[in-house]
Amino acid sequence: MKKFFFSFLFFTCLAKANYIFGQSNASYPQTFQTYLSNGGYCPNLNYTGSVHYDTQTNKIVVCQGVNSIQSGSSVWTTANEGINFAGGIVGIGGQATKYSLEMTNGTNARFTNNILATERIGIGNYGYTSEPGEKLELLNNKLVIKSSASNFKWTHEYQNNLGALRLYSSNQLAAVNFSVNGTVGIGTFGGNHKLNVLGNGAFSGNVTVAGKGLLRNSTSTQLMFFLCSITLPNSLTIPGNSCGTVDISLPSFYFKTAPALAFSGKYNDGLTDSKIIVTIENVTNTTARLRFCNTSSNTRTIAVEEGYNLICFGEPE
Repeated sequence: MKKFFFSFLFFTCLAKANYIFGQSNASYPQTFQTYLSNGGYCPNLNYTGSVHYDTQTNKIVVCQGVNSIQSGSSVWTTANEGINFAGGIVGIGGQATKYSLEMTNGTNARFTNNILATERIGIGNYGYTSEPGEKLELLNNKLVIKSSASNFKWTHEYQNNLGALRLYSSNQLAAVNFSVNGTVGIGTFGGNHKLNVLGNGAFSGNVTVAGKGLLRNSTSTQLMFFLCSITLPNSLTIPGNSCGTVDISLPSFYFKTAPALAFSGKYNDGLTDSKIIVTIENVTNTTARLRFCNTSSNTRTIAVEEGYNLICFGEPE
C-alpha cells in the first residue's frame, strides 16, 4: 500500500513538473521567435515589446507597435566612429551643441539628389551668434562658376580693400567692377565716373546721353571734346585798322593730329571789345595762333592777363 501511494505521488509530481516546464515555454507575448514567414514580425499591437531573432538577416528585432527595429540598422550604433546624438541634436565629427545637425572637424557631405531649404542658407564662417539674413548669403567668400571641360572659371567676389564687387575671368582679361560709391568699371575701376571703360566700345545703334544726343564724327576714329581756357603770354598792342598775332600752347590735352578749334569768348579781365575780331590759325596738335584784328581807327591794347575760351575737337593721343 505504501509503495503504491509513493508511486502515485511521484508520477503526480513529475506530471506537475512537466506542466510547469511546459507552461514556462508558452509566455505571451512571445519573447524570442525566429523569422516569421506569415508576413512580418509585428502583425498587431499585441506583439509590442516582443523580441525576435531573424534567421534571414541574423539580427535581433524589437516590436514597437506595428513597426520593428533591427539591431545594427540604426546609425547611432556607429557613435564611436564620429556620430553623436543627444537631446534631439545630431553631431557628425564632433559633439553637436546648438543646431539639429552639425558637421564639424572638417567633415564633408555629399548629396546625390536635390537639397531643399524652406528658409535661409548661409555659406561662410557663421558663428552661433550670427546667421544669414537673406535666402542665400556668402560671408567673406567667392562665388565661382567653373567649366569642367576647359577648367575656365568666372569669379564673383567682394574685395574689402578695393570697396568693389568684382566679376572677373580666370585669365583676368575680362573684369567688371561695381564700387560702393555707385560707379561701374569695365576693365578698370569706376573712379569718379558712373561708367569707366578701359578699351574700345562698339554700339550697333545710336547713342544718346541724358536725352540730349551725342556729338559724333563721320569716321571710326575717336573724337574728343575739350573746353580750353588760356591766357595770353604777353600783352599785344594793335594800331587802328591792323592785326596782330599771339602763339599759344594748348593745355595738357594731347591730340594725334591738329584738332579743330573754335573761339568761345573772353572770360577774364574786362568787357569784350566789339572792335576786336579774333580768329584762329596755324593749328598743330600742341599749339595754335590767335589773330586779333582791330577794326577801329584807334590803337587797341590786349592785356597779358586777359583770358579766352577755346573749344577743341580732335582725336586724342
